[in-house]
Order: sequence, then C-alpha cells, then structure tokens
Amino acid sequence: MIKINKLISFIFNFIFSIKINTNILLISSVICSAILSAQTQDSTASYTTRYPFIHSEFAFIQFYNKSAIDQFVKSWEDTKNSKMSIVHLGDSHLQSDYFPGRVRNNLHSIHGNGGRGIMFPYSAAKTYSSFEYKSRHTGEWTYSKSLAVPPKIPLGVSGMTCKTEDSNASFTFSFINDVPSNYSRLKLFCKKDSSSYDLIIVCGDKEIPINIAPIKNDSLSYYEINLPAFKNEIVFKIKKNKESQTEFTFYGISLETSENNGIIYHNCGVGGAKYESIIYEKLFAKQLPALNPNLVIIDFGTNDYLYDDSLKANEEEIITKVIKLVRAAAPNASIILTSTMDMYYKSEHIKSGEAFSDLIKKIAKEQNCGLFDWYWVAGGWDVMPKFQEQKLANPDGVHMSPSGYRLKANLLSLAMSNTTSLLKKNPKMDSLVINIDSLKLVQQILKLTEKVDSTKIESTIKVMHKIKQGENLSVIAKKYHVTVIQLRSWNHLKSNLINAGKYLVVYCNPKYIKKPKNKSK
Repeated sequence: MIKINKLISFIFNFIFSIKINTNILLISSVICSAILSAQTQDSTASYTTRYPFIHSEFAFIQFYNKSAIDQFVKSWEDTKNSKMSIVHLGDSHLQSDYFPGRVRNNLHSIHGNGGRGIMFPYSAAKTYSSFEYKSRHTGEWTYSKSLAVPPKIPLGVSGMTCKTEDSNASFTFSFINDVPSNYSRLKLFCKKDSSSYDLIIVCGDKEIPINIAPIKNDSLSYYEINLPAFKNEIVFKIKKNKESQTEFTFYGISLETSENNGIIYHNCGVGGAKYESIIYEKLFAKQLPALNPNLVIIDFGTNDYLYDDSLKANEEEIITKVIKLVRAAAPNASIILTSTMDMYYKSEHIKSGEAFSDLIKKIAKEQNCGLFDWYWVAGGWDVMPKFQEQKLANPDGVHMSPSGYRLKANLLSLAMSNTTSLLKKNPKMDSLVINIDSLKLVQQILKLTEKVDSTKIESTIKVMHKIKQGENLSVIAKKYHVTVIQLRSWNHLKSNLINAGKYLVVYCNPKYIKKPKNKSK
C-alpha cells in the first residue's frame, strides 16, 4: 500500500506540473483581473494559498462560440450608460442571499448600484428569509413555492406566490442596513383582477394608495410606483374598497434605482427547486421580460440528482426546455449554465457530480450558452470534506456555510471579470474552453483508490475504538492506517467533531491492533 501511495503522489505531482504549463495563458488572464481582486476580500493568489483544493485558475465563463455571451459582455462594458440586469435562477444555494448577495455587492462596487432587485415576503410562505432583509405579515395567507410541482397557485419569476382573502392582511420588509436613497422605483407583481383588493404602501412618512385592477390595453405584468426616500422599512397593507373585491395574490417586488446605469441583480432562488420548476411557473414568460435581463444564470442541479445519486434519462431534455423558455421570454439575454460541486447526502458520497458537469458542458455547447463549471473550480471529486474542514461547508454535506458562499460568489464574480478582461485584450477570441483532462485523470485515480479502500474492508477486522481525551480523527486514522473520510463514513459523522469516552467503528488490518502485553505471574 505504501508503494501505491508513493506512485499516486508521483502521478499527482507530474500531472499538476503539466496542468500548470498548459494553463499559462489562463493564469496570466487571471492576473489581468486585478480590478475585481481589489474589490473583493480574496485575490486569486490568496485562494491558492489558503485553499489549495480550489482551482481559481478555472474561474472563467466558458463558451464554445462568442455569440453565447455577446450580450453579457456588451452590457458589462456599458454600465455607465445603460443599466445591466442579471437574473439568477436557482435553489437553496441562492435563497438565503449569502451567495447572490455577495455577487451583487461585488458587481455594485465595480459597476455601480442599479437596485436591489426581486424580493419576496418569505414569512407569508413560511420559509427562511434573505440575510439582508426580514419579512413579517399579518392575516391569513396561503402560498406556493416552485419546489412543489405542479404548484397550487400560479407562480411567477420569483418562484413563490402568496394569496390572502383577509381584507386586513399586510406584509412588511425590514432591511438590516439602511436602504440607498436612490432606491426610488418599485415594480409590484400581483394579480391584476377586478376581484383583487387594493393596496396602501407605507414608505417613509407617506402612504401611497394603489388601485389593483385590469387596465384596458395594459400588457405590463406589474405596476410601477415611485417611492419617497425611506430608511429601512416598507409596508404593504391590504385595502378593500369595493364589495366585489375578495382576494389579493402577490408574486413579488423589484426594488430599483431610477437612473439608467449600474447593475441590478435579481435573486430568484427557491430552496428545494429543480430545473423543471421553471417549466411549471405559469407566469414566468410574462414576468421575466419585466426584469429586462441582459444575463440569465440558470443554476439548478442539486435537487435533480442528490437523493438517488443518478442523472435522470430525460435530464438533458428538461434542461434544454428550460433554456428555450428563458430564451423565448428574453431573446436578447445571454445565458450562463452552472454545474454543482461535490456533495454528501446522509454521510454517503454523491458520485454524480462529474457526470452532471459533463452534461452541462454538452448542453452549453449545443444550446450556445456560457458555462461556469463550479464542480471543477471548487476542486472536483470528494472535495466536500475539505470544505467542511475549512468551515466553508455545513455538516449536511450539501450546503456551504456563509463564508463558503461568499467564497463561491467571489469566484463567480472573478470569472465574469476574468472573461470580459480576456476578451477585451483578445477581441478576436471566438471560444474559451478550459482543458481539464489532466485533472480528470487525477480524479480517476482518486476513484480507484476509493474502490480499493472499500473492498479492503472484507479482509479486515472491526474494532471499537474508545476515544481518549485529546484524540481527534486525524490521530485515530493515523493509528489504524485509515483515512479521516473512512472514519466519518463508517460512523456516519457529519463533521470532524468527536467526544472523549465515545466509541468509533474502525475497519483495519489486524497487524495494526496492538496486543496487550502478557502479565508475569
């Protein structure tokens, strides 16, 4: 086994030396993105130093044909004269705002603040809120979310809907930090119907009455409202003015600046959502154009294969259908697809991450989309335990910690900046596809060693190790010549924390068991 480990180590070093030589162009272009590095807390060099498993040299938006990202690049370069709108669709990795909120702040610091974007009163839908604002409500509300298909109530682009028949109901948004003074434009997405209650918006020291009713020849999916300056709270009160009014259905708001510059970043993430959720959002095609997207990031996948660790036979068909729906609703927007990172579920390693990355890359090529290959940027095969050891991921093996999401956000922001900088220096570049063959070879070796280790259990013995004071998993693993990952898997541990006095199951070669010394008579 020692000889095998030495051989693997040699191969690793050799392969990585090749990778560095074949990526000189890419690394040099990363260096050219100093503007973003200065704006974020982590530079490209610091990623490598602090987190050696991260491949920040892969932080690019890849494309097979430059036309795939033309609108993205054009808008990125012109934010002083025209507002750039980014719509980020996805799941629980988005909803809390740790990830998209950091991207928003990064891009605002570079291009200017064009607005907060889509918001929803999460309390009315009985789900967790953004860390940037809280919501509360009064009265009885029913709701639907895109994680359940088909939804009970029609859904729009935010992926959530709430409805009330209570004429005294209300909901309130409370921001953690003061709202910028130029957030003076509000797009209100609700059901326009003669049976709908009206609204009163309480903002600053003013009350703004809103008459909710269908307007002849009105094709807009929203009401646009000018807001007075307010500090950190905005209230929406239901108001019944006619006997015919019986209910109010709400899809979300977009809080924006009135100036036509900067970037507005819409987070449309819903915990538990899959790709197919977009197909079931009945009002998606009508509401997406209201956000005027120059770029749509389609960022699902976790819930599509996590629970049974397999890609469905119709997965490509579903993803392609979603791309076509987005393109039909926003034909001028660029589309960026993403892969998911390595994951664990109920302490079992999910092994379909690479296959999903390959599928997304295939679809990006065929459907002319951009690609942020998070699977490889994050480190590839079995990197989740490393994220957990660095407190970048949660014990569940699926979600990242706030610091992990901020890291991911910095890398996505960096990818955008890297790509636009590279194209500015090389305007004739017609494709950008990163060669990861060498890293895939390393991954194959890791898979092979995992299989070898798992088959060795049959020829080993089971030991119940009592944890001594001061011992940790690394010490115990070294003692029995096993790995920390194996210890965690055998004992269904969600983290590396263990307690003295408890027992661990260990499968090891009998020669590593110390026999008690014979006592002399």
